[in-house]
Amino acid sequence: MGDHKGDPAKQPDICRNPVFTRYSEDFPRPPGGWGDGVWSKCPNIKEQTDYIDFDGEQYDCDVCGKSYYLDYEDMK
Repeated sequence: MGDHKGDPAKQPDICRNPVFTRYSEDFPRPPGGWGDGVWSKCPNIKEQTDYIDFDGEQYDCDVCGKSYYLDYEDMK
């Protein structure tokens, strides 16, 4: 398993053109949050619960096939 960009023709617009939202009074930074804001995420990307790996998590989109691996070691 690895990272795949998926089929852009099947991706919703928010996936092809992500939106950056700055934290503000109306959109406060969550506890433990960092940075100036957040990027929009694909609404169809879900963690694969049948993929068991203690070193990270696999995320896949059932609509376009986009996927990525979140490596815990890289997050340190």
